[in-house]
Amino acid sequence: MNKLKIHNNIVYVLLCCFICLFLLFTGCGTSGPKLTERKLTITSAPPEGSGGVISGGPAITSDITNKVNIAPQAQLDAKSSVNAGLEPKSGWSLAFLTNHSIATGLVYGYSSNPPAADSGEDGNIKENHDEWVSFTFDKEYNISEVFLYPRQDLYISEQKDYDMYGEAFAASLAIEVSKDGTNWNDVVYSKNNITKPVPDSGTPATADNTEKRQPPMKCVFTPVSTKYIRVHALSLIGFDRPEEAGQYRFQLYLVEIYADK
Repeated sequence: MNKLKIHNNIVYVLLCCFICLFLLFTGCGTSGPKLTERKLTITSAPPEGSGGVISGGPAITSDITNKVNIAPQAQLDAKSSVNAGLEPKSGWSLAFLTNHSIATGLVYGYSSNPPAADSGEDGNIKENHDEWVSFTFDKEYNISEVFLYPRQDLYISEQKDYDMYGEAFAASLAIEVSKDGTNWNDVVYSKNNITKPVPDSGTPATADNTEKRQPPMKCVFTPVSTKYIRVHALSLIGFDRPEEAGQYRFQLYLVEIYADK
């Protein structure tokens, strides 16, 4: 009888071990699916400051010979935006992201517009969060380069003037394409290795700086035929200016998208 009990206990223990191993390897019985880290496709990190090249493949270099900037032709959308429509007296507009000639006054570029800190919403201005801007074309283009120009202007106040160059840039960045405008795939991905862009010291800041003060950050990848492309800031660089310290927005002066002529 004792031998039988021992045998049954051993069988029970082995059965429990088998069930535990099954649950461990299949993920069943857990609170949710296993999370896998996003695949890193960057081949070389950009140097400090703008003018860097983020490559979506080995040994890909920037070359816009025989290419044309098609960004002004795109229909624009964003996760959030200050002045999604064109307001002539405002320096911020989603429309300014690709075309400054439509402005009648100051041009700062594009700024995201996250919820207020006291809203209780996820991704509010006090939380580091993601933002994106998307470009939809009327047909497919063979696209291989996206140029990102950081904020260029000078903030003038009674206390102190601040050079805002590079403020509110992306800390982690993906350039994404889609076949349907809903499901997106990376062609370039840089994880937490983008530093705040710095201006060319020889070009002074002005309140409305229309001069490009440094080459853009160039996102270069194997040509892909698409009509949908998205600049996705997966995380953000916070503001240095004391009045905005601890706040997070995504701000760009200009975006250029290059396709074959």
